[in-house]
Amino acid sequence: MTIVTGTDPLPGELSRGPLGRATVSLQRYGAISLGFTIASLPAVAATVLLPPSGLTLGLIVLLGVSVAVALSASLAAWRAERTVVHPAPWSAFWRGWRRNALDVVRAVAPGLLLVTVIAVTVLNADGAGIGGAYAGVLLGIAGVTTLIGVRVTVLASVFSFRTRDLWRLAAYTLFRVPRATVALLAMAICAVGLVWLTNEAVLLVLGGAAARLLLHHEQPVIDHVRHHFTHEGQEAAP
Repeated sequence: MTIVTGTDPLPGELSRGPLGRATVSLQRYGAISLGFTIASLPAVAATVLLPPSGLTLGLIVLLGVSVAVALSASLAAWRAERTVVHPAPWSAFWRGWRRNALDVVRAVAPGLLLVTVIAVTVLNADGAGIGGAYAGVLLGIAGVTTLIGVRVTVLASVFSFRTRDLWRLAAYTLFRVPRATVALLAMAICAVGLVWLTNEAVLLVLGGAAARLLLHHEQPVIDHVRHHFTHEGQEAAP
């Protein structure tokens, strides 16, 4: 009589039922959210401990970069976890952080600097001598730049393009993939509302879960860029 032995499947494999799958999903959400919070800890600490007057221009940019890298690592972890049965979200997060950090910093820093300068200018509108209409235009520019910057972060997490090409593709897909853009705008509005009602730290703590939703809505953009702007997509085309 021959006995066949093997690795016992984790709860959450297809044969283990909905409760097991829910357990694995909660593990993934918890690990990636914790990773996001730790990676963006400087920004969390700054929003809680420092008064607005203590945030200099350079510090704000550095804090924003740390959040962008944490978001990129979360996106990488979620992409990795979709393809495996035995999850290792903690390892996937930090592997994504190490792989994407430098590319994301180079990609998002110019946009963060622009948005920060606009925010400081608008907050000191009286001292800068600008009117309400001009301040509104500046806020509009900052809003569009923020949307493009988030998409740049997504693209930089998946592809290895030059910084200027990332920004061009992000701006191009705002109009080319409108459904994803509407979803991105809705998420941005919800984020602003959450910060308005609570605190920036709450948003950062929920960043890992928000990254899962962002990846879902940005997948058509990723597919479009891969199909039209990479060798992989060109080779797969009939």
